[in-house]
Amino acid sequence: MNISQLSKLPKILIKDTLSIRMPPCLGVLISRIINLIIDSCPKVECLPSSLGKLSSLTHLEISSCPVLECLPSSLGDLSSLTHLKILGCGMLECLPPSLGDLSSLTHLEIAQCGMLECLPPSLSDLFSLTHLTIHDCGKLKCLPAPGRLIHLEQLKIWSCPISQVDILEASLPIALGNLKEIVLTGVKVPKISISEGCCPCLERLKLGSHDLVEIEALPANLERLEISNCPKLNRLPSFAHLTSLREFELKYCGPIEKIGGLEYSTSLEILKVVSKWVVPRIENLNHMPMRRLEFIAEEGSSLHVAFTQ
Repeated sequence: MNISQLSKLPKILIKDTLSIRMPPCLGVLISRIINLIIDSCPKVECLPSSLGKLSSLTHLEISSCPVLECLPSSLGDLSSLTHLKILGCGMLECLPPSLGDLSSLTHLEIAQCGMLECLPPSLSDLFSLTHLTIHDCGKLKCLPAPGRLIHLEQLKIWSCPISQVDILEASLPIALGNLKEIVLTGVKVPKISISEGCCPCLERLKLGSHDLVEIEALPANLERLEISNCPKLNRLPSFAHLTSLREFELKYCGPIEKIGGLEYSTSLEILKVVSKWVVPRIENLNHMPMRRLEFIAEEGSSLHVAFTQ
């Protein structure tokens, strides 16, 4: 194929190249492509600024480029980009501030970037963003405030030492009115408080943190709640207002004595509690219209089913 014909291809995979740099004219040669994957390029240290000339590009994946140190500021010129994945770039220390200029971006995933310590504040300007996933970034300790992320529907963060999630602060001037799912596991967040005003439509919440000590508030519209591997957590807020809750799992947390107000969760169908300690007390348990109820208390290496319905 003549190299000039590359511009007519809708999708291009650049894989296993041993070059240190991509061709400076890359963005000109393939200016019409829609999907670009740069994968397993062990010697590529940077990408050309001409990347920003890919005006039709909607999907960009950069993966397994272990010595890639930076992304060009022209990344923000990709006005049609809707999906961006940055995976397995172990030397990448930061993302360009121009990330916030990606006005069409709806899906962003950042993973296995071991040197990444922070995200640019401009991330908060991604007005169209609906899905944000960040995982296995061993030095990432914080997220920027939500800013204009009012269309965010799904937030998933795991295996990152994040100690504060400003995006969930009750005092924020905006509401994340479209946020339906949050996953926070393997993080270092000591306290969670998700107020009604912050996430009024939140339906699914999964929490897991060895540093989690307190859950102050939960939004009323929750339908599924899973809390696991929180050994410092020894009490829960009242569930009396969680009338839409259908599934609740509590696994391997601290010695929680009582789950208060759960009898008011009239939509509850599935309840599972797995504890190394005593089984938490629940009032009016027999009057709850559940189709599956399982309590398991571990003693040594044996399992004892305390109640199954």
